[in-house]
Amino acid sequence: RLQTSASSVSKVKSLKATNLQGWLSASSSTSAGPMASQGRDSASRTIALVAHYDSFAAAPSMATGADSNGSGVISLLELARVLSKLYAEVRSQGKHNVVFVLTGAGRLNFAGAQHWLAEADPRLVQNIDFALCLDSIGTGES
Repeated sequence: RLQTSASSVSKVKSLKATNLQGWLSASSSTSAGPMASQGRDSASRTIALVAHYDSFAAAPSMATGADSNGSGVISLLELARVLSKLYAEVRSQGKHNVVFVLTGAGRLNFAGAQHWLAEADPRLVQNIDFALCLDSIGTGES
């Protein structure tokens, strides 16, 4: 049973979610990132790594943020760290751009991801060949 001290309950009409985005450019791209190329050539092909960074529960002690989605956020940050070292040298850069996206409001119908898709440069969204959602990946099998 959930109790609240509020005098009335009302539905949230609009939600502001903050998203964070960064990218690594492929060996044949310019420093402008994955939005630099207009066409569908290899320079504009992009892999998206996405995780939501918020945790939500009706009672704060029930928010399982370590796995949902601390595990995805930590994994995305570690992939960004490792891949940035590889992409720092021209000879070890990949053939795809990599975009890293941390979205807010994952527990609220993925409002942050929906906002990112609506606001992102259309060329970037059209050139995503593969998207990997890192959500609750810390849960092991029993």
